[in-house]
Amino acid sequence: MSLILDALRKADSERERGSVPSLHSQPVVSSSAGAPPKPIVRPNWLWIVIGVALGLLAAAVWVMIGRDAPAPSTATANLTPAQPSAPMVTPATPVGPAAPSAPPPPAAAFSDAQPVAEPAPWRPPEERKVARADAKGDTQVPTLGNVPAEAPVYSREQLPPDIRAALPQFAIGGSVYSADPTARSLIVNGQLYRERDRLTQELSLEEIKLKAAIFGFRGYRFEVLF
Repeated sequence: MSLILDALRKADSERERGSVPSLHSQPVVSSSAGAPPKPIVRPNWLWIVIGVALGLLAAAVWVMIGRDAPAPSTATANLTPAQPSAPMVTPATPVGPAAPSAPPPPAAAFSDAQPVAEPAPWRPPEERKVARADAKGDTQVPTLGNVPAEAPVYSREQLPPDIRAALPQFAIGGSVYSADPTARSLIVNGQLYRERDRLTQELSLEEIKLKAAIFGFRGYRFEVLF
């Protein structure tokens, strides 16, 4: 700023020298009064000052921009685009047809199965006559045969009162039903029985259904649901 002020003062003083003298101006004594006046070159100091100021301002702006600008990277970026590599195609392994699974065995219907003791091997009806030795001799007493299959089937409530009163108490714990009659079984009082098995001397298991069982007792056939 001091340079600008000095330049302005010099411009004012030069302007006063070339102007008409006023009351406040002091006369200047020329050493060569008789010599002819030389032409005075009046430089335009105002434009010089403005140019210098603009140069200083431009230099200051350049310095400030140079400080804020990031340093150029020393490594030159490779402008050649990288060629994309072709994707590797892996041939799919052919999967053979799945082996057909073996059909599951026919499932037996279970209802309320409970662990029970292993039953005795099943015997045909004709072999169920057992010999019981009497205390007084060797007389064989055959057991009662099964109820005829053509006999009508009653419910327990439809049996005669004397037959219903003589029935032994039993509870059904579960059953296994199958299309094959020899594979059916019934749990009665914790024991496993099959069709045509005898629970007591007079009570026999005639048939096992999906949710019912038919028993024979003293010539009557009755059905019990479970």
